[in-house]
Amino acid sequence: ADLHQAIELWGEEKMVFPPAEDVMRIARNHIVSARPFSGEFTADSALVYGAIRAGHLYVAVDVLGDSTGFMFKASNREAEAWMGDEIRAAPGTRYTVELPANARRLEAVVRVLRNGIEVAQSAAGQRVYHYVDDRPGVYRVEVTTMVPTAFGPDREMTWIYANPIYARDTAV
Repeated sequence: ADLHQAIELWGEEKMVFPPAEDVMRIARNHIVSARPFSGEFTADSALVYGAIRAGHLYVAVDVLGDSTGFMFKASNREAEAWMGDEIRAAPGTRYTVELPANARRLEAVVRVLRNGIEVAQSAAGQRVYHYVDDRPGVYRVEVTTMVPTAFGPDREMTWIYANPIYARDTAV
């Protein structure tokens, strides 16, 4: 992100934003990896860049709740795919969403989207959600929660945005 923290309006007048460290506490990119960090810079850098290249990541508004432990994956008889991966669309392809423990308290709702259209929704607070679909398409997940407002009813906000899984007609 390009965080200059101020926008010039005219002359010397600027609109100032909160410090980058404060903004980064609100929303974060999270990578997903099969291996934990080792503490060794070169190996850990390769792990981070590999996860980013593969699209194994999600964005979360962590000010609403810690999203560590979130996972979106698909599997069938032929393969398993994570966010950013491709999988062949086949009978029995199962999309699985795993939420952190605080999902119950947040009454989080999983919404599965195929080609941008919602095709399934979990019950509020359900930590593990499965959806089966054999059609090709771009599948992604949004996780929402209700947030109290100063005035009026609670407002639904998106907590987690997952990178898509690409279900293709042909073998990948």
